[in-house]
Parts: sequence; structure tokens; C-alpha cells
Amino acid sequence: CILDLSHSMATRTWGNTAKTTRLESAKDSMLGWIEKVHKGNPDNECSVVLLQTPDTRHHLYEQPAADGNSNDENPCAHLTHMTEKPVSGIEPISQSFLEDLKQSIPTRVGKEGKKIINGGDFAQGILLGVDALTRKTCNQSGKPLEGWKRCIVLWTDTQGYNATICPSHILRAIDAMRLMDCRLCIVGLDFQHVQTEYFNFPSEAPSRANQGGGNAPDEESDESECSSEDEDNNHDDGQQPVGGENSTEEKSDAESETDASVVEEGTLDKGQAQQHFLKSIVEKTAGMILACSAVEEMGKL
Repeated sequence: CILDLSHSMATRTWGNTAKTTRLESAKDSMLGWIEKVHKGNPDNECSVVLLQTPDTRHHLYEQPAADGNSNDENPCAHLTHMTEKPVSGIEPISQSFLEDLKQSIPTRVGKEGKKIINGGDFAQGILLGVDALTRKTCNQSGKPLEGWKRCIVLWTDTQGYNATICPSHILRAIDAMRLMDCRLCIVGLDFQHVQTEYFNFPSEAPSRANQGGGNAPDEESDESECSSEDEDNNHDDGQQPVGGENSTEEKSDAESETDASVVEEGTLDKGQAQQHFLKSIVEKTAGMILACSAVEEMGKL
């Protein structure tokens, strides 16, 4: 599970008479879904990634070494402003775990949360979630273990920040999800730009993300493919903003087939561009988008 804690989630939504914020509604929806999964099978396991947190605590985080010579093998190792519960990664669901989530996840965004946080966006949360699933449900060679049913569920409004992507990292994550038969499901709060309230894509997903544009990018290609013009934005991977000035960067053929955000530069606001970007990933994983404009609509999850 991935829950967006950005400042825009403090918006009181669901109409003018709403008594809850997007964050309160998303938290309740997420907890209800986890409880339903637990009741369905007590052996089910889960972890929760909180986006846009002031601190960084997740199973891969490594603080940069003082000499600057840190390990860059895993793109998630230096992703900041995300908090994972439990910090060790995916574990069995328990009542104590649920109680900890209820008590520790905020329902209000404080003054410090209203500041723009550079990092911890939904694209980086997906990378972290895919890594957690790979570590837990695949063998050392990366082959998925039998007996697991995998999914990543993201609650977001895509309004609080310009998400950043590194194409090679995102494409690898998509390939890993397809290999694991892992669906990406989006609960989109006040989504307005996906042209329908509900997507449930068929299992006949497009060809692998690294096909059509050649082989999967190798490590040597990351530097050029993920370069960024802004050297002061703390994007350690040189990631590109979605919906920003670089939103029309070159994409693989397979990615372009279903990415509705590939349009003339400057014609999409960040919410629209990012919602279409998520839609393109959902299509590739035969996932689901639940675009909600009322609390009651979350019950479809």
C-alpha cells in the first residue's frame, strides 16, 4: 500500500459540505482494505509506504556517505521522504500492525507538511513497493515464487507535487511487476483527467515495457537517459519531472503506445499529466483506476 501525505491531501473534498479531508478519507479507505485482506486470509502480508514524510525510513535507505562514495546499485537506496511500515518491509498483517497504522499515520497536514518536499512522490513510492515485493516474493535470481498474489495499491490526488521519473528505473519496475503478475491499482481522489470513473484493464496487457524500443536499458545508459538540467533539485537519480518542462522526454515505443500524457509541451497541468502517467502504468500491469469524487465511491475497491 502507498499513501500520499502531501499538502494537497489536506483539501476538504467530496463537495462543499465535506467534513473530512482527502487524507482522512484515503487513510480510512486504506485501513479498511488492509482489514478486508486480513480477514480474507490471516496469512496475507503487507507493508505501507507513506509519501512526502519529513523523515526517511524504509528497508533500503542508505544515508549518503561523507565522502560521497555511496552504493548506487539500487535506485531506491537513496530515495528520501518516504516512511515504510514496518521499516523492514512486507510482513504478516496483525492487529498490532493495524493499530500502529491507525495511531501513527496522521490525518492532518501540519504547517511543516505544507512545505514543498523534494522527493517521496508516487513514482518513487512505486519503485520502493516493487523492490519490497521482489525481495519478499521472488528467489535470489528474481524468479517469482509460487503461491503469491501480488498487488500495489496507491491512494493519491497527484496534486501536491511534480512527480519525477527516471525512465530506465520505471521501465524496469514495470517489467518486474509484469513478471510477478503484480497489478497496480490507483485510488484517485478527485481525479478529473482520466475520462472515466473506473478502469479495470484486461489481462492482455501490452508487450513488455523494454520491447519495441530495444533491450532493457543497461546500467551504462542510466546516466544519459536520466540526466537532468537542474543540478540543485536533489534528484539523486537525475529524475525528470512529470508534467513539468521535461514532460515530453523521449519514451520507448511501448511506453508511448499507452501514455496519454505525451502531448505538446506545456499543455498539461501537473495533475492531468501525472494522472495519465499513472494510467499508462496501470494499463501495462492490467491494473485498475478508481477515480473517486465521493467517499462512497471508495467502496468499489
